[in-house]
Amino acid sequence: PANDDFSYLYVPTRADRDQGNNNMQVFSTYVQFHSITKADVLRAWDALRRSALSSRRGSSTRFDIGYEQLSELMPQFGESSEIFDLLRSDTDNAIDGRQLVMSFASVVAFSSTEKCKLAFDMFDVDGSGYLSIDQIEVLLTCTHFSKRETLKKKAYNLLRLVSEKGTGGVSMKALTAGADKFPSLIFPSTKQQEV
Repeated sequence: PANDDFSYLYVPTRADRDQGNNNMQVFSTYVQFHSITKADVLRAWDALRRSALSSRRGSSTRFDIGYEQLSELMPQFGESSEIFDLLRSDTDNAIDGRQLVMSFASVVAFSSTEKCKLAFDMFDVDGSGYLSIDQIEVLLTCTHFSKRETLKKKAYNLLRLVSEKGTGGVSMKALTAGADKFPSLIFPSTKQQEV
């Protein structure tokens, strides 16, 4: 039997797009209701980063957090069980805290350059100066509020359109240029974003 991976052929359905739009609306409503600001998002990232670094195991930094840890790390976000449930998988009782913070950054008034800097801070975990295709997929799940398998083609297109030849990844400079040139590919518009 063949071991080929045909996941790149996955074509998002209307239901997938509707779910992403619904998730974006939930985050937008939550941000408005709790008056979450750019400073709140940056404080949350700082608390998450410090927590992950203090619980570091060997060379691996883990950003997974459970609901109780979320409430402790980010009390300014208020009661957030609905947000937590949107991000966790059916089998896990934890979420990647970076996904939570980047999802909030997508609907709070950050400029595209600020979001690119935040994305690099969060997802360039190996410090290479480049985001790999896997890291780009995770970034896009946060900014498009969709499942990873629905965004594989977008991630590949982003890598193809903005990466520097021979790097196999996207630099900070290329991501920022890509966000300016193809804004809806990386950071789709939401009501709260700056233009």
